Amino acid sequence: MKLAYGEVAEEGVGDRFHPRGFVPPAVNANLPDIGKPRRAGRVYLKLPRALHVPERRQRQVLAAISEEVEHGRLMLLSPVACGSGAALWFSSPLQPSAIYLLGVGLVLGALFLYLRYRHAVAAALVAGLIFLLAGAVLAAFETMRTDTVLIDKPVTTTATGTITARESANGNRWRYELAVTGTSDSHLRRVPAVVAVFGQGRTPLAIGVHVEGRVRLTPPSGPALPGLTDFAFQSYFNGIGGTGFFYGPPHVLTKNDLSLRQSLLSRFHDWRARVGDHIRSVIGGDEGAFAAALVTNEQRAISGTTMEALRLSGLAHIIAISGMNMALAAGLSFVGLRSLLSLSVGFGQSLPVKKIAAFGAILAVTAYYTISGFAVSAERAYIMMVVMLVAVRFDRPAISMRNIALSAWAILLTSPDALMGASFQMSYAGTLGLVAGYEFWARHRSSEGHEGLPLPRIARMIGRSTAAAVASSAIGGTATALFSLVHFQRLGSYSLVANVLVTPIQSLLVMPMLMLAILLMPLGLDTWPLLVMGWGLKWVIATGVWVAGWGGQWLPGQLPDWFFVSMT
Repeated sequence: MKLAYGEVAEEGVGDRFHPRGFVPPAVNANLPDIGKPRRAGRVYLKLPRALHVPERRQRQVLAAISEEVEHGRLMLLSPVACGSGAALWFSSPLQPSAIYLLGVGLVLGALFLYLRYRHAVAAALVAGLIFLLAGAVLAAFETMRTDTVLIDKPVTTTATGTITARESANGNRWRYELAVTGTSDSHLRRVPAVVAVFGQGRTPLAIGVHVEGRVRLTPPSGPALPGLTDFAFQSYFNGIGGTGFFYGPPHVLTKNDLSLRQSLLSRFHDWRARVGDHIRSVIGGDEGAFAAALVTNEQRAISGTTMEALRLSGLAHIIAISGMNMALAAGLSFVGLRSLLSLSVGFGQSLPVKKIAAFGAILAVTAYYTISGFAVSAERAYIMMVVMLVAVRFDRPAISMRNIALSAWAILLTSPDALMGASFQMSYAGTLGLVAGYEFWARHRSSEGHEGLPLPRIARMIGRSTAAAVASSAIGGTATALFSLVHFQRLGSYSLVANVLVTPIQSLLVMPMLMLAILLMPLGLDTWPLLVMGWGLKWVIATGVWVAGWGGQWLPGQLPDWFFVSMT
């Protein structure tokens, strides 16, 4: 006998309830019985009358949880629980001792082993608490191993150190990372290992040189208001102990006693800076700065007017080397290499072309991630892309929620502090929304069983591409809207229009030319791909300025924490 959703079987009927109908008893022995007398030992929640939930609803919830346990879907919630534990640790003013956390973990582990084969739902809840505790432990461990020294008050001093990294700022300004070796004239008792200082000059200081100069240093700024972005938190985990500027050009010393590691890093950063300088010199203007940001993640060279227009129009996410750019790089490499290998019929039939193309795409995104300077946003996108491409190598679905969960675990294990930033939250919110939308579209398409309207092939391709661009922009914008409101207190009303207009240019012109320019750059043949890329970026900037002129910004102000947590 099959009943509608929510109905209860007659007394004595032995079928087991399932949220989507009835399933055989062998599917899940832990599903609650309906219509049978209660068994001894079965626990039902006893809530106050005002909060009373009917037992039938309790059984439905338990059945739904049991279904998730049966299909292994609770694995998707494990990084959520772990991240929640890390967030609680970073947000809490109290820090429990490691012995206390270890004791609680042992108790929960023993309880999980006891409940594992007795009550799957209770065991799943205990496992969630274990993952919550694991997140707190990871956050505590990262806090202990990160020993960044932050200066506690503004100071003017003469600093001596080595330039380890360089980034072009707007105009003839440069941002340097200075590995401090000593101070004089207002000697600091606790010298930070690395400080970020700005300097002026048409010719930048070479990376790896030893310099001495008068600097003004200030502590990394905290949140402007309680609950807003804490830049000191980010600086601590990025290893930056202070920020400031040079009083005039620093004096370059002849002494240079870099270690082998520092020498290798300096050479790498110097090569990366030269690539950014070359791209800006070929394209020029904000388009050149935009193109360099897509390659090396140097965003400070873009003018403030252009950056504000991109923010107001909802296009600022394109600048960061994040999921969209990394996915386009991986997709272009995968499709291009697979198509190239398939030109030979014998080669394509004798070797696994798809797996070889996946391996080549991994090498391509690894090179892209390396040249980006190991940016934080690029790190998450890189891990996600590698997990998906490895899944292709082992004949697993590339686009799935499980792969996103695996990439989230990889980041939480290495740098749990990243989840406190807007970049991590918006990146995963957008990716989750797009993957969920793709899975829904795939199920809907397979259930329809027809090809669509009888249109020419080119018309169907254009229609599908347009629909994909609109749907992707709508899903991504909706999924990240909450985090934009919470972290930036603003939301662009016309960002969907801007992204729909820009996505085809970004996907079909900018990123292909970017990958081609990188491949041809060692041969000195990258000029025309960079120029074509510059034309596309000029369209992107013009679209951002145009849409930003419409206004329509929603500025709700600071939102309470309970709203953020509940809406998430």
